[in-house]
Amino acid sequence: MKRLPIAVLALACAFTGCKKDNEDTPAPAQSKTDMLTSKRWRVIADVSTETINGKTTSYDEFADYEACEKDNFTKFSPDKTLKVDEGTLKCDPSADQQSSGTWDFNSDQSKLLLASPDLGGLTVPFELVELNSTTIKLRLTQTFGTDPNKETYTETYTFSAF
Repeated sequence: MKRLPIAVLALACAFTGCKKDNEDTPAPAQSKTDMLTSKRWRVIADVSTETINGKTTSYDEFADYEACEKDNFTKFSPDKTLKVDEGTLKCDPSADQQSSGTWDFNSDQSKLLLASPDLGGLTVPFELVELNSTTIKLRLTQTFGTDPNKETYTETYTFSAF
């Protein structure tokens, strides 16, 4: 009689030990479009670097942002439009609360192509340095002239999701 409870216990252990573990299955990776469009994004850093005649100087542009600029945010939509919102604090009370633009990726998704009135109506190709669920880092590099008088200006923007 004692063998039956031991056999039942052994059988129960065997079944619970063979249970499929669904927690080991990783969640599918989010696409760049999903990461970009699922949140609102606020600039938290803006650093410019210039190299002239081999001398490089960096400047913290974000330190000069007014409080009314620091609360602005951008919302990217799946239909490839974007809205730049002035946030709670507006620098110019008569300005529109939002301005519109468009966005897209280049063919290999290494650049984010942005067009908005804030960019003079031009489509500007920003290098996509980083994009994940919490951070976007974009870099714009412009080079003028040729060696030895070449000048390179780079501005790197870091956005945080919220």
